[in-house]
Amino acid sequence: MANYKLAFKKVMFEEGCGEWTKDPDDNGGETFSGIARKFHPNWKGWVIIDVSKKQPNFPASLKTDPQLPPLVEDFYYAMFWVKLGLDKVSNDQVAIQIFDTAVNMGICAAIKFAQQAMGIPETGIYDDLYVNSLNSIV
Repeated sequence: MANYKLAFKKVMFEEGCGEWTKDPDDNGGETFSGIARKFHPNWKGWVIIDVSKKQPNFPASLKTDPQLPPLVEDFYYAMFWVKLGLDKVSNDQVAIQIFDTAVNMGICAAIKFAQQAMGIPETGIYDDLYVNSLNSIV
């Protein structure tokens, strides 16, 4: 099946692996590795980041915190990869494209784009027709 680690690596390159930002022009507000606090306030990494804010060398210290990378990886796996059904997709490139689209545009939009590209009804819903159509792509 599709390789999550490969897809995650690509997305982290684009999302800024280990990068903390607080851009007033960003709708998500405070973000870490592309995870927006405004949209995901219960992500476990925020507790670690909040403690780190009180320490010297913040935010640089976040890049060496060993607790954060697995939390980031688990977040993207659970919030996107699993919800998109990409463990059942055989083609890595197809899975990576859908995963990347979902991270940037949302799960429903990513599924609809894939359904449109495959010529099946655009429901935005993960189902057998969606997975089987993805697996028919060579």
